[in-house]
Amino acid sequence: MNSTNAQLEFDAFVTSLTKTITAFSCAVSCPLYLLVLFVVYKLRHSAPFNSEFFTIYAALGMVDITCYLLFLFRKLPHWHIEWEIYKPYNQPNNYMKVLFFLIWWFGHAQFQLTILIGINRFASVVMFKTYKQYWTSRFTRIAITFLMLTSMSIALPVLFLDCAVLRYSSVFNGVTILHTVGPAFMNSKAMVCLI
Repeated sequence: MNSTNAQLEFDAFVTSLTKTITAFSCAVSCPLYLLVLFVVYKLRHSAPFNSEFFTIYAALGMVDITCYLLFLFRKLPHWHIEWEIYKPYNQPNNYMKVLFFLIWWFGHAQFQLTILIGINRFASVVMFKTYKQYWTSRFTRIAITFLMLTSMSIALPVLFLDCAVLRYSSVFNGVTILHTVGPAFMNSKAMVCLI
């Protein structure tokens, strides 16, 4: 087998693997996660679901599902699923700018809410005598709102940068391979501003 065929087979394998994992997540993981969030919501007035931990858990769950859906939309061009909102390729695209902004916003929120849930669990164990006095429902709502606004402000610069779905081809041992990726920043120097 020559190296061109090996490269093409590897590309096909990776694409197939990502589609399989995504299909599994769509069919199994997401519905289970939504079911758990639904149960937490329905039982939110009874113990233990009325605790601050489950308030943060529900917020994190909604952000997780949103992130998953946003990344699914981001993967579609890679799989050569071509919707009109992804076009024109290699040109600034406001839809992609908004999608990229949302990916950055909810990605940062996911990270920060995970830290908040860890701090909440740590505080409930280490400061168990005073935990309920200080970690109130009001404090939790303020913390979640603050983290969402902070995450949004971190992602805001994305709205001022050109984003697009990029299409390019590469030639490997005489075989041309078409690649589609995005959304991506059109100017690679733009990423330095956001890091």
